[in-house]
Amino acid sequence: MVNYSSKYAAISPNQKFRYWIIYTIIFSSLLFVIFQGGKLAYMIFIIVVILGAYILSGKWSGIEYVKGNRQLMNQKGVNIPGGSSIHVQLNFDFPGFWPIPYVIIRDQLVRKNGESSVFESTIIPDWKRKGELQYVIPSLKRGFYHFSNTTCSTEDIFGIIEHQGQIKMSHSFKVLPKIIDLPRWQFIDDVMKGTQNSSMITLSTRGTSQINGVRDYVYGDRISRIHWNATARTGALKSKDFERESLPRIMIILDCDQGVYEDSKHFETAVSVAASILKYGVKHQRIAQGYISYGSNSTYFEPAQGEAHYQNILNYLIEVEPEGHYSLLEMMKKHKRFFSEGTLCLVISPRKNNDIIQTLNWIKHSDMISCHICVTDPFYSESSFPWFKTIQSKGYYGLEIKHLEDLPSKLGGET
Repeated sequence: MVNYSSKYAAISPNQKFRYWIIYTIIFSSLLFVIFQGGKLAYMIFIIVVILGAYILSGKWSGIEYVKGNRQLMNQKGVNIPGGSSIHVQLNFDFPGFWPIPYVIIRDQLVRKNGESSVFESTIIPDWKRKGELQYVIPSLKRGFYHFSNTTCSTEDIFGIIEHQGQIKMSHSFKVLPKIIDLPRWQFIDDVMKGTQNSSMITLSTRGTSQINGVRDYVYGDRISRIHWNATARTGALKSKDFERESLPRIMIILDCDQGVYEDSKHFETAVSVAASILKYGVKHQRIAQGYISYGSNSTYFEPAQGEAHYQNILNYLIEVEPEGHYSLLEMMKKHKRFFSEGTLCLVISPRKNNDIIQTLNWIKHSDMISCHICVTDPFYSESSFPWFKTIQSKGYYGLEIKHLEDLPSKLGGET
């Protein structure tokens, strides 16, 4: 799609000052001719007028009305894998006839959180007054992005006056978290087929057998959870204690406390682990997955299946950030209505303290199954072996992830 530039941008005070200098010099040379006369005065006046006319005529170079379009050369669609590089191509058409020696292009990419990057380069239009610019945006972080107005500017050969035009070429895309393929997860296979399967199914069945159990409606309950018969009998809103779900349920719990992560890369690894596990669950249609994270605001997706459900959670993971300080156990107790018996809770957190032990205890006493995925800073030198020995002695399963690339081997059975 061809886009047209906006009207000439407002002239800056510095540019106005330069215009006044040019007008002053021309007027002064005219006074010199009038009051002094002579060949020298006429020669100076003619030279000043010619140079002034050339400098001022740049306004009619056509750059105010430049047309252009943008293409992402190596990407199809709006979903871009995390860590990818993007090849951008910009094409320009400059109307008019006045010569343009060169054009400075400034293209700005804006992330949803306010971060921005400006890519600047220079092109020389061909004899058809067309130009092309290609550049690469390396290693994009996850997030929602859009391009703001592209600025085209040119100057006279003396660099005195700058003329600008802006093109609005709307283009947005989203960069997904880095996702690694997980061919197999030994722990899930054990839960589904092995000794833990019977306990999980028993607990799940116990929850679904009490579907007629009701409780008072709590603000935030889904409409599907409202027990209409009980509501009609009592005259007050009532919610079901349990929802029927025949599939095994997994709840991914992402720790978003900004105080437990060393830096942004550390948190990115945790998000990528969550996204990779989510993708693994989508590949195995027999698993219903949910998601909950705690920060300044808690976010909850109840366990379900389907591509639409997966995309909803993934879109949230695209922009989730570490924020707030809290106790993981207290937050889970506060939102206990989101958890049901028989659910497998995957706690993704770098914590290795009593808070995690108490959280795993609470999950167990709530008739759920726990798994602690400890995302450790790769530069953390202290061994995590004593920690996992501690939780394993209490009957809990856990594993350590330092790099996302280690996830498949760790989930394949190595601990």
